[in-house]
Amino acid sequence: MSERFFDVNKHQPAGKEKPTNVAKLIEVVKNETDETLYDWFAILLGKPTVFGTEPPNWLLDSIHRFPQKRIDLLNVIYIVLSETDSPLIALAFEIYMGCKMEPVL
Repeated sequence: MSERFFDVNKHQPAGKEKPTNVAKLIEVVKNETDETLYDWFAILLGKPTVFGTEPPNWLLDSIHRFPQKRIDLLNVIYIVLSETDSPLIALAFEIYMGCKMEPVL
């Protein structure tokens, strides 16, 4: 009788997330300023933003639903920021994140 109300075939178990296109993600991230990327990184970690940049809606609303994409974005942002020459970014990492910015080889 319940088959009348619930079509069992329509409900499939949750699958894996689609893999992240890291090359495209790097392209998008490299177009942003270092200050913007730092603030995005802070938002993803739940830390205070420092530079007051306006985050996009997808960063505030939807990225947290996709844990692997969130991790991939954090990794790409860290890699891009590790190549910066800005002392402000290095100082913000040291003060607010509690770590020194190490270059990624």
